[in-house]
Amino acid sequence: MSEKFSSFERVIGTPDEDEKEQILDERKSAFDANKARELKEHEVQKTPEEIAVISLANEATNTIRRKFRLPDFNIPPENIAIIQREYWDWKKDGNSSFYPSEQLIATSYRGPTLTFARLMFHEMIHFKSFGSLKIMKGGRETTEDRVGLHTRIRGGKEYFRSLNEATIEELADRFIADLISQRGLLFREEIENLEQGVETEEDLEEYYDELRLVQPNFAYEEQRDILDRLIDKLYSQNKENFKSRDEIFDVFVKSMFSNNLLEVGKLIDRSFGKGTFRKIGKLETNPDKQYRFISDL
Repeated sequence: MSEKFSSFERVIGTPDEDEKEQILDERKSAFDANKARELKEHEVQKTPEEIAVISLANEATNTIRRKFRLPDFNIPPENIAIIQREYWDWKKDGNSSFYPSEQLIATSYRGPTLTFARLMFHEMIHFKSFGSLKIMKGGRETTEDRVGLHTRIRGGKEYFRSLNEATIEELADRFIADLISQRGLLFREEIENLEQGVETEEDLEEYYDELRLVQPNFAYEEQRDILDRLIDKLYSQNKENFKSRDEIFDVFVKSMFSNNLLEVGKLIDRSFGKGTFRKIGKLETNPDKQYRFISDL
């Protein structure tokens, strides 16, 4: 199985196979050349610890891909930029961001190593998810059609961004839990420092909240509530076909990495009626209504 070299795997909107290959080759060149010059101009040198974390996140995300018989997709450090804080747009990009068109992960974060590991893991899942491009009317201009579960339809409307982020954050929680249990040299001192002063069960719970970085502005708490509710509903309707909630969750993860988004759609529509999947997508901009709709299924 050959290694993957770009996050884009499909082009929609042109019947010409040669043109499709040319467009994908151009995106592969973007992966090799790092065209995001504006960001790269303000890049700072990575520390050996940061490079080690990038390698660890690469392996962890490739392990997930292998679970679904997908090839490794290694993101080299050159495609990850740590930006000087004064040049970073926190309001727009948060702690970190994946830029599909530039095939680049960027962040200005330089703090505790566990947090950096979670950021790298999160953005690498975006990077390594299935991606497709759409040819716009009138020529060769392209736009992202799909990144993971996150899909754009006609008119620029976005579907399933919340489910995509929630799925990634659930994977990130599991990644951090593994790092904590392994207590590797990169993180051991940090974990031991955080553990100091833990005496009661309440202290322990607060400690793990801090260590797992469960922060509403980063961990997509609202979106994860929606995903959890949907998985609960799906599992209650399909216990004869799935041994656990985790097997339902794996359907979302597999669809995020493959071109078969319909696997999730068919599971939802088969469980709750034709059109339910699309309805959930239409409620993307109103999470309260989306949660209530799922709760009433």
